[in-house]
Amino acid sequence: SNGVASFRPPEARHARSTLLVLAAVLTFLLLGTTLLATWTHALPYAAGTPTVVSQEVQAVFGSTGLGHTAFLLVQLATLLVLYTGGNTSFNGFPFLASYVAGDRFLPRQLTKRGHRLVFSNGILVLAAVALVLIVAFGARLDSLIALYAIGVFTGFSLAGLGMVVKHLKERGSRWRARVVVNGLSSSVTALVVVIFLVVKFNEGAWIIAVVGPLMYFGLLRINRQYRSESEVFDHGGGTPGGGGIRTRRIIIFVDSLDVATERALEYCQALSIHSVRAVHFDVDPRVTRELEDQWSRAGAITFGIDLEVASCDDRRIDRAALEVVADAVRDPEVFCMVLLPRRGLSSRLGRLLHDRTADAISKAVSHVPRTAATIVPYYEVGDARDQLETAADVKVGAIRPQPHLAADELLESKAKEARQIGSLNYRERAQVAGRISAVASSRSDSFVETRCTLSDSTGSITLVFQGRASVPGLDRGARLMVSGMVGARGSDAVMLNPDYEIVVPAPPPAG
Repeated sequence: SNGVASFRPPEARHARSTLLVLAAVLTFLLLGTTLLATWTHALPYAAGTPTVVSQEVQAVFGSTGLGHTAFLLVQLATLLVLYTGGNTSFNGFPFLASYVAGDRFLPRQLTKRGHRLVFSNGILVLAAVALVLIVAFGARLDSLIALYAIGVFTGFSLAGLGMVVKHLKERGSRWRARVVVNGLSSSVTALVVVIFLVVKFNEGAWIIAVVGPLMYFGLLRINRQYRSESEVFDHGGGTPGGGGIRTRRIIIFVDSLDVATERALEYCQALSIHSVRAVHFDVDPRVTRELEDQWSRAGAITFGIDLEVASCDDRRIDRAALEVVADAVRDPEVFCMVLLPRRGLSSRLGRLLHDRTADAISKAVSHVPRTAATIVPYYEVGDARDQLETAADVKVGAIRPQPHLAADELLESKAKEARQIGSLNYRERAQVAGRISAVASSRSDSFVETRCTLSDSTGSITLVFQGRASVPGLDRGARLMVSGMVGARGSDAVMLNPDYEIVVPAPPPAG
C-alpha cells in the first residue's frame, strides 16, 4: 500500500490489478507446493535440510542429468524469491517510516532522503534491527517466521479495523457491506495474531508481547515531545524585530592571544555589515515551496531580506554551504559572517530527535579564511542553559566538490571563447558561461527584479533583470552563455539585463 503512488495513473486501478495478480500467483504456489508435498510424501526436517521444495523437485525431475539441472534452477529461483522478499522490506519500511515521522511519531531524521534519493536513515535502522534479530535468534527460521507473521497480520488487522471506522463515519454507498467485509478480515487476521502469540510464545513471540506496548507508548512520547516543541518555537517566540536596540556591544573572554582570539577580534572588526543574504538549500522541493510562501508573507520578521534558494544536487548541505561561503570571500578584502539559527533544546530526548546540521555546517566553513560561523540558538522560555560543545577537527578534503556532469561538458564545448568569471574587470563587456546556482526576486510597490547567481569554477556573478518578476528558463541548474557589461553593487559583480543563451535547460525538480 505504501507503493501505490508509484504506479502510473490511474494508480488505484493498476495497484488493484497488481494485487490480484500477486494473490493469484501466491495461491497457485501455495496450493501446488501443498499438493506436491502430499503426493511425494515430502516432510520437513528438524535440521532444515533438505527442504520440502528440494524433496519435491527431486521426486518430480529426478537427481541425474536434466533432472539435476532443473533441481539447481528451482533452487536458484527459490533463492531469488527469498531475496526479493527480503528486499521488499528495505523498499517499503523506509517509506512507511518517513510517513510516520512526517506525522511526528518517529524522529524526523527518517524523513530525509540521502545522496541517492532514498531514505537512507530508514534503511540503516532496518538493517540494524534485522542484524540484531538474526543474531539473537541464531538465524532460526521457525522463530523468525513467527515474528514476521505476527507483524504482518497485526498490520492487516489494524488496516481492516481502520477501514471499519472509516465506513462507520462516512456511511457512503454500500457502507454496511463494506463494514462486514473489513470487520471480518480484521477479525480473522487478529485471530491469526493471537494463535501465533500463544503457540510460538516460548520460541520468541514473547518479544512482540513485550516490545509492542513499549513501542506504542514510545511513539506517543515522541509525538508529545514534537508537539511541545512546536508550541514553544512556532507560537512562543515573542515580538519580531529589533528596533529598540540602539547600542550594540561585544564582549570577548580572552584566555590567551592565539589564533582563536585573533579570529574573534577579526570578527569584531567586520561588524560593519555590507550585505545580508538569506540562503536556503533546495533539498526537498515541497519544503522549499512552503518556505518561500512563508518568507514572502513574513515581511516584518525578515526585515526585507530576500530569500535565495540555492541548489544542493548531492544533498550534502555542508559541502554546499562551504561552496557559497568560499565564493563570498574570494575578494581578500571581504570578511564573511555565517549565522546558523538552531533550536536550543535542553532535554536529551529533544536533542536526540533532531540532527546537527548547524554543527556540520559550522565545522565545514570554519576552515575558510576570513570567515566566522556563529550558531544562534533559541531556547525554550525559562529553560535556557549554556551548552558547551566541542567540535572535532574536520578535514577540508572530506567535503567533496560538485561532480563534473555531462551538462558541464556540453557547456564547455560551446563556450570556448567565454571568459572565466573570476577574471572579469569592472566596466568591461564580456561573455561568460556557467551554471545558475541560486535565484532570488525582489518585489515592492516601486520596482521588481529577478537576480540569478551564475557560477563557474573561478567565481560567480549576479545577473540582474529589472522589471521582471521571473525569467522563463532561468532556473537553478540551467547552463547559460551570457554577455553584457560588468557592473558592481557594492563589492559584488553584476550584469544588468544581459543577453543570454540557454545551453542546457534546468533539470526537473526531484521529489
